Amino acid sequence: VNSKVAMIPERDSTISLAAIDYIRLWPQQTPRVVVGVDIGGTNVRVGVVNIDLPERPPGGYLELAKFKSSSGAELIAGLQHVTEQYMALTKTPALGACLDIAGPVDPFQLTAEITNYVDRYILKWTALPKDLFPEGRTAFINDLASTCEGVSALSQVDLLKEFFAPLGTNDVIEVGPRNYVVLAMGTGLGTGLLSYNGQMHTVVPLEYGHATITPLSPSDPEFQDELKLFEFLSQKIWNGKHSIEWEDICSGRGLVYCYQYFSREDPQSPEKTPAEVAASAAEGNKYCQDAMFTHYKYLIRCAQQLCISLLGRGVFLAGDNQVFNDNFVSQQGLKYSEIFRNSSKSEWIEKAPIFRQVKQCNLNVLGCIYVAELKARIVPK
Repeated sequence: VNSKVAMIPERDSTISLAAIDYIRLWPQQTPRVVVGVDIGGTNVRVGVVNIDLPERPPGGYLELAKFKSSSGAELIAGLQHVTEQYMALTKTPALGACLDIAGPVDPFQLTAEITNYVDRYILKWTALPKDLFPEGRTAFINDLASTCEGVSALSQVDLLKEFFAPLGTNDVIEVGPRNYVVLAMGTGLGTGLLSYNGQMHTVVPLEYGHATITPLSPSDPEFQDELKLFEFLSQKIWNGKHSIEWEDICSGRGLVYCYQYFSREDPQSPEKTPAEVAASAAEGNKYCQDAMFTHYKYLIRCAQQLCISLLGRGVFLAGDNQVFNDNFVSQQGLKYSEIFRNSSKSEWIEKAPIFRQVKQCNLNVLGCIYVAELKARIVPK
């Protein structure tokens, strides 16, 4: 048993009992630990890795804690609480850390605006507890950047096949020597690029979800239907003043908007949450099935435009929502593949595979852990 272990303070513990038991099995020498933190709109997840251990826990990291937070005060208080307990267990500060944030990030000044918090909190490194977030060895990254890093990390340990599967094809699942676009639908639409520079992949976070949707050609048989959908959404979301963004359809609220569009002439149709729309689609509700198909159709078209404009030669559809909705998506795989390749530049993307996440894995924490390890490498053993 680690001789450095102390008793946890007698109060409600944020650190899970499973994590405490796991840490108590660490060797007696001073642990060399890195920290990854995924700051979501509702929950904060804190993962750690002891980089001296020969094997890592299932999933690639130890989930130290998970706590609810929707404001800056809750976030800082929660991280402080986790840090106090971690230090009581190990007496050893972390060697490196990385936090991902949904919102604009300044990686040089280590500040970020958490746009999905009620107070749109400006997070600064100076407000963080230094035992887990050391000076000079802490990074801030965009949340989709951490997803991209997570995909890359799975590839490096040959675990992509465990968590991803091809959509409508039998393509080999890999991160090869080419560019890949990564998309994740949740509260919003996250987009990023794994850019290959001839030697390695680097991550480019994007905000393409806020670009306006490329419309169909007027001669397309679905043009009039799309025009009606866009007019409905523009009035509902923007009072008719702005064009529709990809995120207006490819997000939780976008799924609800699509359901409201397809059920607009049925006064008996009840209000539904995004989860209820997805569940009702699986049960055969026609309005919900049309909404789900549209929701993912525009995600595929967004991926198409990203691949064409950024020379992407492969696509990863990531995130928990993708996993939860995979039965629906996989059943429509051939249709979505046809939609993806229906372009005036089809020859650019005709061989680009689309991979969908089929098993839960917190790619964000995993990606943060990977970046934290890079930060920690400047510290001699």
